[in-house]
Amino acid sequence: MGFRKKILIGLSAVMVIMVFLGGIGLNEMNKTPSGVYFITVQNSTASCNF
Repeated sequence: MGFRKKILIGLSAVMVIMVFLGGIGLNEMNKTPSGVYFITVQNSTASCNF
């Protein structure tokens, strides 16, 4: 159980970093707030995982 939780925490940490970088990239390209992109992606991935 603990090992599985570590994997989940690691995956979520990697996803947060990737989403954060993707949000910055979108912000540079489309001038959209990266926070909005982060929230929408976080919500969609959360609904997929749980």
